[in-house]
Amino acid sequence: MEFSLKKAFASTMAAVVLSTTGCATMDTNSNTEPLKLTTNSLSAGETKKITDQQEAELLDILSKASDATNAKIRYNKYFLKDTIQDIKANYVQDKTDEELNSLALAGARKLVKDNSSYTIAQFVEATLDGILTKLDPHSDYLTPDETANMFARNEGNIVGIGVKLDYDENRKLLIIEDLSSPDSPAAQAGLKKGDLISHINGNSMYGKTSEDVIKLIKGEKGTKINITIDRPGSRTPLEFEITRAKIEMNPVTYKALGDIGYVRLHIFNERASGKVQEAVQELQKSIDNIKGYILDLRRNPGGLLNEAINVTDRFLEEGDIVSSGKSPESVSAPTKAKAGDITHGAPIVILVDGGSASASEIVAEALQDHKRAIIIGNQTYGKSSVQTVRPLPVRLDGIKFTTEYYFTASGDTLQNRGVIPDIATGFYGTLSDGRFNHSEGKYGNALPKPDPSAPANITRSFCDSSGTVIDLDKIDDTLLLKSRKTGKTEADMQIFCAIEHLKGQENYTRTRDLTPDIKIERYRTPEFNNS
Repeated sequence: MEFSLKKAFASTMAAVVLSTTGCATMDTNSNTEPLKLTTNSLSAGETKKITDQQEAELLDILSKASDATNAKIRYNKYFLKDTIQDIKANYVQDKTDEELNSLALAGARKLVKDNSSYTIAQFVEATLDGILTKLDPHSDYLTPDETANMFARNEGNIVGIGVKLDYDENRKLLIIEDLSSPDSPAAQAGLKKGDLISHINGNSMYGKTSEDVIKLIKGEKGTKINITIDRPGSRTPLEFEITRAKIEMNPVTYKALGDIGYVRLHIFNERASGKVQEAVQELQKSIDNIKGYILDLRRNPGGLLNEAINVTDRFLEEGDIVSSGKSPESVSAPTKAKAGDITHGAPIVILVDGGSASASEIVAEALQDHKRAIIIGNQTYGKSSVQTVRPLPVRLDGIKFTTEYYFTASGDTLQNRGVIPDIATGFYGTLSDGRFNHSEGKYGNALPKPDPSAPANITRSFCDSSGTVIDLDKIDDTLLLKSRKTGKTEADMQIFCAIEHLKGQENYTRTRDLTPDIKIERYRTPEFNNS
Protein backbone atom coordinates (compact mmCIF):
# COMPACT_ATOMS: atom_id res chain seq x y z
CA MET A 1 0.00 0.00 0.00
CA GLU A 2 1.40 3.42 -0.94
CA PHE A 3 2.46 5.53 2.04
CA SER A 4 0.61 8.88 2.33
CA LEU A 5 0.65 11.81 4.71
CA LYS A 6 -2.82 13.08 3.81
CA LYS A 7 -4.18 12.02 7.22
CA ALA A 8 -1.32 13.82 8.90
CA PHE A 9 -2.11 16.95 6.88
CA ALA A 10 -5.76 16.70 7.89
CA SER A 11 -4.72 17.05 11.52
CA THR A 12 -3.02 20.38 10.80
CA MET A 13 -5.77 21.98 8.73
CA ALA A 14 -6.82 24.16 11.68
CA ALA A 15 -4.29 26.61 10.38
CA VAL A 16 -3.81 30.26 11.25
CA VAL A 17 -5.21 32.68 8.67
CA LEU A 18 -3.14 35.83 8.38
CA SER A 19 -3.67 39.19 6.78
CA THR A 20 -0.29 40.83 7.27
CA THR A 21 2.78 41.91 5.36
CA GLY A 22 4.72 39.18 7.12
CA CYS A 23 8.47 38.83 7.24
CA ALA A 24 9.18 36.89 4.09
CA THR A 25 12.39 37.70 2.26
CA MET A 26 13.49 36.66 -1.18
CA ASP A 27 16.95 36.11 -2.64
CA THR A 28 16.59 38.10 -5.83
CA ASN A 29 20.26 37.68 -6.72
CA SER A 30 20.32 33.90 -6.87
CA ASN A 31 21.81 32.45 -10.04
CA THR A 32 19.84 29.24 -9.60
CA GLU A 33 16.75 29.72 -11.74
CA PRO A 34 13.86 27.26 -11.94
CA LEU A 35 13.47 25.23 -15.09
CA LYS A 36 11.55 27.12 -17.77
CA LEU A 37 8.57 25.01 -18.70
CA THR A 38 6.14 25.32 -21.56
CA THR A 39 3.95 22.32 -20.97
CA ASN A 40 0.71 23.75 -22.31
CA SER A 41 1.34 22.21 -25.73
CA LEU A 42 2.61 18.87 -24.37
CA SER A 43 0.57 15.71 -24.25
CA ALA A 44 -0.36 14.13 -20.91
CA GLY A 45 2.30 11.47 -21.48
CA GLU A 46 5.02 14.04 -22.16
CA THR A 47 4.00 16.07 -19.13
CA LYS A 48 4.14 13.01 -16.89
CA LYS A 49 7.59 12.19 -18.25
CA ILE A 50 8.87 15.61 -17.17
CA THR A 51 7.27 15.21 -13.75
CA ASP A 52 8.82 11.78 -13.30
CA GLN A 53 12.25 13.15 -14.24
CA GLN A 54 11.92 15.99 -11.74
CA GLU A 55 10.83 13.68 -8.94
CA ALA A 56 13.66 11.28 -9.73
CA GLU A 57 16.24 14.06 -9.44
CA LEU A 58 14.72 15.27 -6.17
CA LEU A 59 14.84 11.72 -4.82
CA ASP A 60 18.48 11.39 -5.89
CA ILE A 61 19.43 14.60 -4.05
CA LEU A 62 17.43 13.48 -0.99
CA SER A 63 19.14 10.08 -0.91
CA LYS A 64 22.59 11.73 -0.77
CA ALA A 65 21.85 13.56 2.50
CA SER A 66 24.41 12.79 5.20
CA ASP A 67 21.81 11.33 7.58
CA ALA A 68 19.76 9.47 4.95
CA THR A 69 18.37 6.02 5.74
CA ASN A 70 15.90 3.99 3.71
CA ALA A 71 13.10 4.83 6.14
CA LYS A 72 13.90 8.56 6.19
CA ILE A 73 14.20 8.69 2.39
CA ARG A 74 10.83 6.97 1.95
CA TYR A 75 9.09 9.18 4.51
CA ASN A 76 10.47 12.48 3.19
CA LYS A 77 9.85 11.52 -0.45
CA TYR A 78 6.11 11.26 0.20
CA PHE A 79 6.18 14.13 2.70
CA LEU A 80 7.53 16.47 0.03
CA LYS A 81 5.11 15.15 -2.59
CA ASP A 82 2.08 15.64 -0.32
CA THR A 83 3.25 19.12 0.69
CA ILE A 84 3.57 20.15 -2.96
CA GLN A 85 0.07 18.80 -3.63
CA ASP A 86 -1.26 20.79 -0.67
CA ILE A 87 0.26 23.98 -2.09
CA LYS A 88 -1.04 23.17 -5.58
CA ALA A 89 -4.59 22.57 -4.32
CA ASN A 90 -4.84 25.65 -2.11
CA TYR A 91 -2.57 28.36 -3.56
CA VAL A 92 -4.39 31.45 -4.78
CA GLN A 93 -3.19 30.96 -8.38
CA ASP A 94 -3.24 27.80 -10.47
CA LYS A 95 0.14 26.04 -10.47
CA THR A 96 1.10 22.81 -12.23
CA ASP A 97 3.11 19.93 -10.81
CA GLU A 98 5.88 20.79 -13.27
CA GLU A 99 6.08 24.41 -12.08
CA LEU A 100 6.20 23.50 -8.39
CA ASN A 101 8.65 20.64 -8.91
CA SER A 102 10.85 22.99 -10.91
CA LEU A 103 10.96 25.48 -8.04
CA ALA A 104 11.71 22.69 -5.56
CA LEU A 105 14.53 21.46 -7.80
CA ALA A 106 16.02 24.95 -8.01
CA GLY A 107 16.20 25.08 -4.22
CA ALA A 108 17.65 21.56 -3.99
CA ARG A 109 20.28 22.23 -6.67
CA LYS A 110 21.37 25.41 -4.90
CA LEU A 111 21.72 23.43 -1.66
CA VAL A 112 24.01 20.92 -3.38
CA LYS A 113 26.00 23.68 -5.07
CA ASP A 114 26.57 25.64 -1.85
CA ASN A 115 27.30 22.72 0.52
CA SER A 116 29.67 19.78 0.44
CA SER A 117 27.25 17.87 2.65
CA TYR A 118 23.73 18.45 3.92
CA THR A 119 21.08 16.85 6.12
CA ILE A 120 17.55 15.77 5.25
CA ALA A 121 16.20 18.71 7.28
CA GLN A 122 18.29 21.07 5.13
CA PHE A 123 16.99 19.38 1.98
CA VAL A 124 13.36 19.82 3.05
CA GLU A 125 13.96 23.48 3.95
CA ALA A 126 15.75 24.16 0.66
CA THR A 127 13.02 22.60 -1.49
CA LEU A 128 10.07 24.17 0.31
CA ASP A 129 11.82 27.53 0.58
CA GLY A 130 12.64 27.26 -3.13
CA ILE A 131 8.95 26.89 -3.94
CA LEU A 132 7.37 29.33 -1.54
CA THR A 133 9.68 32.35 -1.78
CA LYS A 134 9.28 32.39 -5.56
CA LEU A 135 5.48 32.33 -5.48
CA ASP A 136 4.88 35.77 -3.96
CA PRO A 137 6.41 38.07 -1.29
CA HIS A 138 4.27 36.66 1.53
CA SER A 139 4.63 32.91 1.06
CA ASP A 140 7.52 31.35 2.95
CA TYR A 141 8.98 28.31 4.63
CA LEU A 142 9.07 28.77 8.42
CA THR A 143 11.79 27.27 10.58
CA PRO A 144 10.74 25.81 13.95
CA ASP A 145 11.73 29.07 15.68
CA GLU A 146 9.84 31.18 13.12
CA THR A 147 6.75 28.99 13.46
CA ALA A 148 6.79 29.23 17.24
CA ASN A 149 7.39 33.00 17.13
CA MET A 150 4.51 33.53 14.72
CA PHE A 151 2.04 31.73 16.95
CA ALA A 152 3.41 33.53 20.02
CA ARG A 153 3.11 36.90 18.26
CA ASN A 154 -0.49 36.18 17.27
CA GLU A 155 -1.26 35.25 20.87
CA GLY A 156 0.39 38.47 22.04
CA ASN A 157 3.38 36.95 23.83
CA ILE A 158 7.01 36.79 22.74
CA VAL A 159 10.43 36.57 24.40
CA GLY A 160 12.61 39.57 23.66
CA ILE A 161 13.56 42.98 25.06
CA GLY A 162 10.40 44.97 24.26
CA VAL A 163 11.25 47.26 21.34
CA LYS A 164 9.47 48.17 18.12
CA LEU A 165 11.88 48.74 15.24
CA ASP A 166 11.84 50.63 11.97
CA TYR A 167 14.50 51.54 9.40
CA ASP A 168 16.40 54.80 9.59
CA GLU A 169 16.19 57.31 6.75
CA ASN A 170 18.85 55.51 4.67
CA ARG A 171 17.41 52.04 5.43
CA LYS A 172 20.86 50.87 6.61
CA LEU A 173 20.27 50.67 10.37
CA LEU A 174 17.25 49.94 12.53
CA ILE A 175 15.93 52.63 14.82
CA ILE A 176 14.00 52.04 18.04
CA GLU A 177 10.64 53.46 17.10
CA ASP A 178 8.96 52.67 20.39
CA LEU A 179 9.23 50.67 23.64
CA SER A 180 6.55 48.13 24.52
CA SER A 181 6.21 49.53 28.06
CA PRO A 182 8.18 51.44 30.72
CA ASP A 183 8.74 48.08 32.42
CA SER A 184 10.24 46.33 29.37
CA PRO A 185 13.82 45.05 29.57
CA ALA A 186 14.91 47.63 27.00
CA ALA A 187 13.33 50.54 28.90
CA GLN A 188 14.73 49.34 32.23
CA ALA A 189 18.22 49.11 30.72
CA GLY A 190 18.02 52.68 29.43
CA LEU A 191 17.25 52.36 25.72
CA LYS A 192 15.18 55.20 24.28
CA LYS A 193 12.99 55.96 21.30
CA GLY A 194 15.16 57.20 18.43
CA ASP A 195 18.22 55.08 19.34
CA LEU A 196 19.98 53.42 16.39
CA ILE A 197 21.08 49.80 16.84
CA SER A 198 24.64 49.68 15.45
CA HIS A 199 25.89 46.36 16.92
CA ILE A 200 24.48 43.26 18.61
CA ASN A 201 26.91 41.10 20.57
CA GLY A 202 29.76 42.97 18.91
CA ASN A 203 28.56 42.33 15.33
CA SER A 204 27.67 45.23 13.04
CA MET A 205 24.01 45.58 12.08
CA TYR A 206 24.73 47.93 9.20
CA GLY A 207 22.76 46.83 6.15
CA LYS A 208 21.06 43.95 7.99
CA THR A 209 17.37 43.26 7.34
CA SER A 210 14.80 43.72 10.08
CA GLU A 211 14.34 39.94 10.10
CA ASP A 212 18.08 39.42 10.77
CA VAL A 213 18.07 41.88 13.67
CA ILE A 214 14.85 40.52 15.20
CA LYS A 215 16.24 36.97 15.14
CA LEU A 216 19.27 38.14 17.11
CA ILE A 217 17.19 40.08 19.64
CA LYS A 218 14.85 37.18 20.34
CA GLY A 219 16.04 34.22 22.37
CA GLU A 220 15.39 32.20 25.48
CA LYS A 221 13.95 33.87 28.56
CA GLY A 222 16.67 34.90 31.02
CA THR A 223 19.51 35.00 28.49
CA LYS A 224 21.50 38.19 27.93
CA ILE A 225 22.15 40.27 24.83
CA ASN A 226 24.67 43.11 24.33
CA ILE A 227 23.44 46.02 22.21
CA THR A 228 25.46 49.02 21.00
CA ILE A 229 23.44 52.17 20.38
CA ASP A 230 24.14 55.35 18.43
CA ARG A 231 22.07 58.05 20.12
CA PRO A 232 21.43 61.48 18.59
CA GLY A 233 23.39 64.03 20.64
CA SER A 234 25.84 61.47 22.04
CA ARG A 235 29.41 61.64 20.73
CA THR A 236 30.26 58.05 21.57
CA PRO A 237 28.36 54.75 21.17
CA LEU A 238 26.46 53.49 24.20
CA GLU A 239 26.70 49.87 25.41
CA PHE A 240 23.82 48.01 27.06
CA GLU A 241 23.53 44.49 28.48
CA ILE A 242 19.87 43.43 28.51
CA THR A 243 18.22 40.28 29.84
CA ARG A 244 15.53 38.83 27.61
CA ALA A 245 12.08 38.35 29.14
CA LYS A 246 8.55 37.40 28.17
CA ILE A 247 6.94 40.42 26.55
CA GLU A 248 3.20 40.86 26.58
CA MET A 249 2.37 42.62 23.34
CA ASN A 250 -0.42 45.05 24.14
CA PRO A 251 -1.82 45.85 20.70
CA VAL A 252 -3.48 49.10 21.78
CA THR A 253 -2.48 52.37 23.42
CA TYR A 254 -4.94 55.20 23.96
CA LYS A 255 -5.22 58.69 25.37
CA ALA A 256 -7.64 61.59 25.70
CA LEU A 257 -6.62 64.53 23.51
CA GLY A 258 -8.91 67.17 24.96
CA ASP A 259 -12.42 66.20 23.91
CA ILE A 260 -11.19 63.65 21.33
CA GLY A 261 -10.36 60.00 21.99
CA TYR A 262 -7.10 58.76 20.44
CA VAL A 263 -6.64 54.98 19.94
CA ARG A 264 -3.44 53.54 18.44
CA LEU A 265 -3.74 49.95 17.16
CA HIS A 266 -0.25 48.52 16.64
CA ILE A 267 -1.00 45.00 15.39
CA PHE A 268 -3.95 42.66 14.90
CA ASN A 269 -3.20 39.88 17.37
CA GLU A 270 -5.78 37.85 19.30
CA ARG A 271 -6.33 40.70 21.75
CA ALA A 272 -6.83 43.50 19.22
CA SER A 273 -10.61 43.90 19.06
CA GLY A 274 -11.09 43.40 22.79
CA LYS A 275 -8.42 45.98 23.61
CA VAL A 276 -9.89 48.49 21.12
CA GLN A 277 -13.27 48.13 22.82
CA GLU A 278 -11.70 48.56 26.26
CA ALA A 279 -9.89 51.71 25.08
CA VAL A 280 -13.06 53.28 23.69
CA GLN A 281 -15.00 52.48 26.87
CA GLU A 282 -12.29 54.02 29.07
CA LEU A 283 -12.18 57.14 26.90
CA GLN A 284 -15.95 57.48 27.14
CA LYS A 285 -15.63 57.45 30.93
CA SER A 286 -12.89 60.10 30.98
CA ILE A 287 -14.14 62.52 28.30
CA ASP A 288 -17.34 64.54 28.68
CA ASN A 289 -19.18 65.30 25.43
CA ILE A 290 -16.63 63.46 23.28
CA LYS A 291 -16.40 64.96 19.77
CA GLY A 292 -15.04 61.86 18.06
CA TYR A 293 -12.24 59.34 17.81
CA ILE A 294 -8.92 59.01 16.03
CA LEU A 295 -8.03 55.39 15.17
CA ASP A 296 -4.32 55.36 14.33
CA LEU A 297 -3.35 52.48 12.01
CA ARG A 298 -0.07 53.94 10.79
CA ARG A 299 2.78 51.40 10.51
CA ASN A 300 0.36 48.63 11.49
CA PRO A 301 1.41 45.68 9.27
CA GLY A 302 -1.76 43.66 9.87
CA GLY A 303 -2.18 40.30 11.56
CA LEU A 304 -5.16 38.03 12.06
CA LEU A 305 -7.96 38.33 9.52
CA ASN A 306 -10.66 37.55 12.10
CA GLU A 307 -9.45 40.39 14.28
CA ALA A 308 -9.63 42.83 11.35
CA ILE A 309 -13.27 41.79 10.95
CA ASN A 310 -13.93 42.08 14.69
CA VAL A 311 -12.37 45.56 14.95
CA THR A 312 -14.40 46.78 11.97
CA ASP A 313 -17.58 45.32 13.47
CA ARG A 314 -17.07 47.38 16.63
CA PHE A 315 -17.72 50.58 14.63
CA LEU A 316 -20.67 49.47 12.46
CA GLU A 317 -24.33 48.75 13.03
CA GLU A 318 -24.81 46.78 9.83
CA GLY A 319 -23.41 46.08 6.37
CA ASP A 320 -20.79 43.97 4.63
CA ILE A 321 -17.24 44.00 5.97
CA VAL A 322 -15.11 41.74 3.77
CA SER A 323 -15.27 38.65 1.60
CA SER A 324 -12.56 36.40 0.22
CA GLY A 325 -11.86 34.10 -2.69
CA LYS A 326 -9.33 33.19 -5.37
CA SER A 327 -11.01 35.48 -7.91
CA PRO A 328 -13.97 37.90 -8.14
CA GLU A 329 -16.00 35.02 -9.57
CA SER A 330 -15.39 32.71 -6.60
CA VAL A 331 -15.90 35.11 -3.71
CA SER A 332 -17.43 33.77 -0.51
CA ALA A 333 -20.47 35.35 1.09
CA PRO A 334 -19.34 38.57 2.79
CA THR A 335 -18.91 38.77 6.54
CA LYS A 336 -21.60 41.09 7.89
CA ALA A 337 -21.49 43.51 10.79
CA LYS A 338 -23.66 42.93 13.84
CA ALA A 339 -25.53 45.75 15.56
CA GLY A 340 -23.61 47.47 18.34
CA ASP A 341 -21.39 50.43 17.33
CA ILE A 342 -19.30 50.98 20.48
CA THR A 343 -18.92 54.71 19.70
CA HIS A 344 -22.70 55.20 19.30
CA GLY A 345 -22.20 56.83 15.92
CA ALA A 346 -19.53 59.34 16.96
CA PRO A 347 -17.32 60.71 14.15
CA ILE A 348 -14.17 58.69 13.40
CA VAL A 349 -10.92 59.61 11.66
CA ILE A 350 -8.54 56.81 10.69
CA LEU A 351 -4.85 57.62 10.19
CA VAL A 352 -2.95 55.52 7.62
CA ASP A 353 0.37 55.50 5.80
CA GLY A 354 2.53 53.27 3.61
CA GLY A 355 3.12 50.96 6.57
CA SER A 356 -0.60 50.29 7.05
CA ALA A 357 -1.12 46.92 5.43
CA SER A 358 -3.53 44.07 4.97
CA ALA A 359 -5.71 43.81 8.10
CA SER A 360 -5.26 47.57 8.61
CA GLU A 361 -6.45 48.14 5.07
CA ILE A 362 -9.51 45.93 5.61
CA VAL A 363 -10.60 48.09 8.56
CA ALA A 364 -9.88 51.42 6.85
CA GLU A 365 -11.51 50.53 3.55
CA ALA A 366 -14.62 48.97 5.13
CA LEU A 367 -15.29 52.01 7.31
CA GLN A 368 -14.56 54.29 4.35
CA ASP A 369 -16.92 52.32 2.09
CA HIS A 370 -19.71 52.64 4.65
CA LYS A 371 -18.94 56.36 5.08
CA ARG A 372 -18.39 55.61 8.74
CA ALA A 373 -14.89 57.12 8.91
CA ILE A 374 -12.75 59.70 7.15
CA ILE A 375 -9.30 58.43 6.14
CA ILE A 376 -6.39 60.85 6.61
CA GLY A 377 -2.75 60.21 5.71
CA ASN A 378 -0.94 58.54 2.84
CA GLN A 379 -1.84 55.77 0.44
CA THR A 380 -1.52 52.41 2.19
CA TYR A 381 0.65 49.40 1.38
CA GLY A 382 -1.68 47.63 -1.04
CA LYS A 383 -1.76 44.02 0.18
CA SER A 384 -5.07 42.33 -0.45
CA SER A 385 -4.06 38.70 0.01
CA VAL A 386 -4.62 36.19 2.80
CA GLN A 387 -2.01 33.69 3.99
CA THR A 388 -2.56 30.36 5.72
CA VAL A 389 0.04 28.94 8.09
CA ARG A 390 0.32 25.14 8.16
CA PRO A 391 2.36 23.52 10.94
CA LEU A 392 3.99 20.56 9.20
CA PRO A 393 3.16 17.08 10.50
CA VAL A 394 5.62 15.44 12.91
CA ARG A 395 8.06 18.33 12.41
CA LEU A 396 8.15 21.65 14.33
CA ASP A 397 8.44 23.83 11.24
CA GLY A 398 5.69 25.15 8.98
CA ILE A 399 4.74 26.68 5.68
CA LYS A 400 2.93 29.95 4.99
CA PHE A 401 1.37 30.53 1.60
CA THR A 402 -1.24 32.73 -0.03
CA THR A 403 -4.62 31.05 -0.35
CA GLU A 404 -7.06 33.89 -1.18
CA TYR A 405 -7.56 37.52 -2.03
CA TYR A 406 -9.88 39.54 0.14
CA PHE A 407 -12.48 41.86 -1.35
CA THR A 408 -13.84 45.01 0.27
CA ALA A 409 -17.44 45.88 1.09
CA SER A 410 -17.70 47.60 -2.30
CA GLY A 411 -16.48 44.44 -4.05
CA ASP A 412 -13.06 45.89 -4.93
CA THR A 413 -9.61 44.61 -4.02
CA LEU A 414 -6.77 46.71 -2.66
CA GLN A 415 -4.02 44.54 -4.17
CA ASN A 416 -1.19 46.73 -5.51
CA ARG A 417 -3.32 49.83 -4.89
CA GLY A 418 -4.03 50.29 -1.21
CA VAL A 419 -6.52 52.54 0.53
CA ILE A 420 -6.70 56.03 -0.95
CA PRO A 421 -7.16 58.58 1.86
CA ASP A 422 -10.04 61.04 1.79
CA ILE A 423 -7.60 63.68 2.98
CA ALA A 424 -3.99 63.16 1.94
CA THR A 425 -1.22 64.71 3.99
CA GLY A 426 1.64 64.29 1.53
CA PHE A 427 4.01 63.73 4.44
CA TYR A 428 4.65 61.11 7.06
CA GLY A 429 3.95 62.46 10.51
CA THR A 430 6.48 65.23 10.91
CA LEU A 431 7.15 68.33 8.88
CA SER A 432 10.45 67.06 7.44
CA ASP A 433 10.01 63.27 7.34
CA GLY A 434 8.54 62.33 3.98
CA ARG A 435 10.47 59.13 3.38
CA PHE A 436 8.00 56.39 4.32
CA ASN A 437 6.53 54.96 1.10
CA HIS A 438 6.36 51.18 1.38
CA SER A 439 4.18 49.40 -1.16
CA GLU A 440 3.32 45.87 -2.28
CA GLY A 441 4.24 46.73 -5.87
CA LYS A 442 7.94 47.09 -5.03
CA TYR A 443 8.26 43.29 -5.10
CA GLY A 444 8.97 41.77 -8.50
CA ASN A 445 6.84 38.72 -7.67
CA ALA A 446 3.91 40.60 -6.14
CA LEU A 447 0.55 39.06 -6.94
CA PRO A 448 -1.40 40.98 -9.58
CA LYS A 449 -4.68 42.68 -8.87
CA PRO A 450 -7.34 40.02 -9.54
CA ASP A 451 -9.70 42.54 -11.14
CA PRO A 452 -7.59 45.14 -12.98
CA SER A 453 -10.70 46.84 -14.36
CA ALA A 454 -11.90 47.89 -10.89
CA PRO A 455 -11.91 51.70 -10.51
CA ALA A 456 -9.58 53.44 -8.06
CA ASN A 457 -10.75 55.99 -5.50
CA ILE A 458 -9.58 59.58 -5.79
CA THR A 459 -8.28 61.58 -2.84
CA ARG A 460 -10.68 64.43 -2.21
CA SER A 461 -8.57 66.81 -0.11
CA PHE A 462 -5.05 67.66 0.92
CA CYS A 463 -3.89 68.72 4.38
CA ASP A 464 -1.19 71.37 4.04
CA SER A 465 1.08 71.89 7.04
CA SER A 466 3.07 74.82 5.66
CA GLY A 467 2.79 77.92 7.80
CA THR A 468 1.58 76.01 10.86
CA VAL A 469 3.09 77.28 14.12
CA ILE A 470 3.10 74.91 17.10
CA ASP A 471 4.57 75.43 20.57
CA LEU A 472 6.16 72.00 21.13
CA ASP A 473 6.57 72.58 24.87
CA LYS A 474 2.82 72.91 25.39
CA ILE A 475 1.38 69.94 23.55
CA ASP A 476 0.82 66.32 24.49
CA ASP A 477 3.67 63.85 23.82
CA THR A 478 1.28 61.84 21.65
CA LEU A 479 1.40 64.71 19.15
CA LEU A 480 5.19 64.65 18.87
CA LEU A 481 7.55 62.65 16.68
CA LYS A 482 11.33 62.68 16.32
CA SER A 483 12.50 63.45 12.79
CA ARG A 484 14.87 60.81 11.42
CA LYS A 485 16.41 63.44 9.15
CA THR A 486 17.11 66.19 11.66
CA GLY A 487 16.95 64.34 15.00
CA LYS A 488 14.67 67.14 16.24
CA THR A 489 11.29 66.72 17.86
CA GLU A 490 8.51 67.89 15.59
CA ALA A 491 4.74 67.92 15.56
CA ASP A 492 2.79 64.96 14.23
CA MET A 493 0.85 66.91 11.65
CA GLN A 494 -1.35 64.00 10.63
CA ILE A 495 -2.87 63.93 14.12
CA PHE A 496 -3.32 67.68 14.00
CA CYS A 497 -5.17 67.35 10.70
CA ALA A 498 -7.40 64.69 12.27
CA ILE A 499 -8.14 66.88 15.32
CA GLU A 500 -9.05 69.86 13.17
CA HIS A 501 -11.30 67.71 11.01
CA LEU A 502 -13.18 66.37 14.04
CA LYS A 503 -13.53 69.91 15.43
CA GLY A 504 -14.88 71.12 12.10
CA GLN A 505 -12.25 73.86 11.79
CA GLU A 506 -10.93 73.07 8.30
CA ASN A 507 -10.53 75.95 5.87
CA TYR A 508 -10.99 74.44 2.39
CA THR A 509 -9.88 76.21 -0.76
CA ARG A 510 -10.16 74.99 -4.34
CA THR A 511 -6.83 74.32 -6.06
CA ARG A 512 -5.47 72.74 -9.24
CA ASP A 513 -7.09 70.23 -11.53
CA LEU A 514 -6.01 66.59 -11.24
CA THR A 515 -7.91 65.69 -14.40
CA PRO A 516 -10.31 67.76 -16.53
CA ASP A 517 -13.19 66.44 -14.39
CA ILE A 518 -11.71 65.93 -10.91
CA LYS A 519 -10.72 68.71 -8.53
CA ILE A 520 -8.67 68.45 -5.36
CA GLU A 521 -9.23 70.62 -2.29
CA ARG A 522 -6.53 71.85 0.03
CA TYR A 523 -6.81 73.12 3.55
CA ARG A 524 -4.26 74.76 5.78
CA THR A 525 -4.31 73.90 9.48
CA PRO A 526 -4.60 77.00 11.67
CA GLU A 527 -1.84 78.10 14.01
CA PHE A 528 -1.46 76.17 17.27
CA ASN A 529 -0.07 77.68 20.44
CA ASN A 530 -2.19 75.73 22.96
CA SER A 531 -3.15 78.95 24.69
